[in-house]
Amino acid sequence: MKAVQIIEPHKFNILTDYPIPKPKQDEVQIKVKATGICGTDLEVLEGSLTYYTAGKAKFPVVPGHEFVGMISALGDNVKDFKVGDLVVGETVIPCWKCSDCLSGQYHRCDFRIESGIMNKNGAFAEYLIHPTRSLHKIRSDISPEAGCLIEPLSVAFSAVKQSVKPNDFVLVYGDGPIGLLTMMVSKSYGARAVMLVGGIETRLAKAREIGASDVYNVLSPGASIEELKRRVMDLTDGKLADCVIEATGNPKAFEYAIDTVKVGGLVYLLGVFGGKFANIDCDKIVFRDVTIKGAIGSSNVWPETIALVESGKVDPSRIVSHKFNLEEFGKAVDTLKQKGDHVLKVIVI
Repeated sequence: MKAVQIIEPHKFNILTDYPIPKPKQDEVQIKVKATGICGTDLEVLEGSLTYYTAGKAKFPVVPGHEFVGMISALGDNVKDFKVGDLVVGETVIPCWKCSDCLSGQYHRCDFRIESGIMNKNGAFAEYLIHPTRSLHKIRSDISPEAGCLIEPLSVAFSAVKQSVKPNDFVLVYGDGPIGLLTMMVSKSYGARAVMLVGGIETRLAKAREIGASDVYNVLSPGASIEELKRRVMDLTDGKLADCVIEATGNPKAFEYAIDTVKVGGLVYLLGVFGGKFANIDCDKIVFRDVTIKGAIGSSNVWPETIALVESGKVDPSRIVSHKFNLEEFGKAVDTLKQKGDHVLKVIVI
């Protein structure tokens, strides 16, 4: 079969004779229909992801964790799936035996593997193997473009479920895929308004197109935290945002988040900062009774996320900007790395 295999940092091959994997007990073989590329895939390719620098993961690996596909073969003991089912799979594949797994927080499992990321081949291939316990059926009429983005949508959904309440004014920092998906989910979750803050005008225009109540360009001439704060106060009767979700991993956005959340409000950290530090006046947190929460992953939200897509309330395919085939993987990576104004979500289909 065709497959992308990362051999070592910054080096990959597109193979045409990679062995087709066979499912074992409680596993299925999946014919891949589409796979999204995200920043984590670039970190795997560069060898800079913490799992690799810490020696927890090793090359070679077939990358790709945002996928949708059709079941093409069943392993032994598979009962709830059949050949022809359209499916998506969770990235984290835990042990299901440790205390975190038994408490339902399986994304924290110390013994986990991660599809296309850590010690398991992923979906930049014609076929992949996935355990049924981490697999979910979706309706057959869901497009490949939408299906492969259920994984990042589940990350956004998890953040919103833990932070947004009905009638909240929500402020989202980040005009990338996760920021836009978070904005869309917040609207569907009952927020009365969602303002999105970013720095690329074409992405902010897309945010408006897909439902943002307002946008703010922090890189526009004259932009400042003071002006942003005034804008938010004008929209909230002077109270600032009930909930701020940081989805950039930029320390400056974290600093802005503290200044734009209301007294008694919540700042939710979704972005990964990569070792960078924010300059925070902690008294602003203490004296304004601000809650800060960090979280990662998307455990226990996949059925709800899928229902959101199947109901038509959220269509994640609306953020897809570029499509490539598997043989064009290098071109797809280069497109994402360039971060051009018109590049948003890149998928291989």
